[in-house]
Amino acid sequence: MEVFYVDSRAVVLNPEKWYQPSLSLVNKLRNLIDESGILEDIQKGDIVAVKTHFGDRGTTKTLRSVYARAIVEKVIEAGGRPFVTETT
Repeated sequence: MEVFYVDSRAVVLNPEKWYQPSLSLVNKLRNLIDESGILEDIQKGDIVAVKTHFGDRGTTKTLRSVYARAIVEKVIEAGGRPFVTETT
């Protein structure tokens, strides 16, 4: 079994350029999905749940929508039919 991770730090490669999309966590997530092969078992037309957590009163541990969207886009790219669900 392989373990994949993403460093959340952004090492600025070009300080003169204020926006470097390759350093964003969303792009790092997309690359992680591609490199890990986690979506390889999805076949065309498969219905795929994207589990989220919208949070509870007083908590901050939620999945931000930009990450859910990136995952949904990757599932679509793999041929799946994603839906977002919350089970709390």
